Amino acid sequence: MAISIFSNDVDIGDGIIPSFVHGKKTTTLLKAKIASSGKELQSSEVSALKADIKSKSGLPLKVRLDTKVRVKVLGLKTPRIGIRVKCEGIRVTSLPTAKAPATASTSNAKCKVDVRVKIWKWTL
Repeated sequence: MAISIFSNDVDIGDGIIPSFVHGKKTTTLLKAKIASSGKELQSSEVSALKADIKSKSGLPLKVRLDTKVRVKVLGLKTPRIGIRVKCEGIRVTSLPTAKAPATASTSNAKCKVDVRVKIWKWTL
């Protein structure tokens, strides 16, 4: 699974979550290490991010996750289907330090799931 994180349309970092099998009636906690894409930011983007970090409301984030899933029902398996999940309304309230990871508020988060079905070579 590929994960991308943006703040005010600025690409903050990307990461990969390893594949997993999700059992029936269970909860799976996903952890990912996000790294900078290495692209240099413009000075206006840097100053906007710094201002958001220092504000009381925190740094606004948008998360995009692209993955493929397969469903098994009564012994039948579907082909892999592409899914894109977009979440907005996440705010980072404290930055990571050497001893503690960043903390975020997800109380106002809203996510949208798009199924990406390929018909021939086109994606809908």
